[in-house]
Amino acid sequence: MQNLYRYSQRIGPIFLLKGRVKTMSIKVYNKLIRDKIPQIIAQSGKQAIIEEVSGKEYLELLNAKLGEELQEYIDSQSVEELADLVEVVYAILEYKDVSLQKFELGSQL
Repeated sequence: MQNLYRYSQRIGPIFLLKGRVKTMSIKVYNKLIRDKIPQIIAQSGKQAIIEEVSGKEYLELLNAKLGEELQEYIDSQSVEELADLVEVVYAILEYKDVSLQKFELGSQL
């Protein structure tokens, strides 16, 4: 994710959602989000405060997102949630500079 925007072409950029302004208070999420979430929040009349992340912090947030997506899949058994999980795996592979081809070879990494 060149800084933050280098995410897999499959899902586009991701941002760190720092919080939402809601009637003079800020709700802090500190999680990776998809590129359209700030616009969706804005359309609802709220303001998203986002921050681009990179390096170790980015990997830590990807790992947290991986856990979140796994739990959502386990809870729902939804193919859509499984696809979200795979997208996070792709982002981790890209961060670690491992091609999908090398990854599919498994133990030969």
